[in-house]
Amino acid sequence: MNKWIVLVVALTIVAGAQAKEKGKSTGALTQDRDAFIAAQQKKVEASGGEFDKAKAEEAFKKMDKNGDGVISADERAPTAMKGKKGK
Repeated sequence: MNKWIVLVVALTIVAGAQAKEKGKSTGALTQDRDAFIAAQQKKVEASGGEFDKAKAEEAFKKMDKNGDGVISADERAPTAMKGKKGK
């Protein structure tokens, strides 16, 4: 059983490292354009809406303040807080 736990932990670490190398979101601090658009599409389609790629790309551009093609935690924080005002 311990071998299985070690294997699962090792695979999780490798998958996280590979995702980070590709610039994909690891669910934590950063998210590249493709990962952002895929996440937006999944969210819209799950709610039964019609996905608009142009709108998702525009939203990404607005959030990517420094234009490096990755949304960092610092760039995401002001956007997250915007929706919480007045609550």
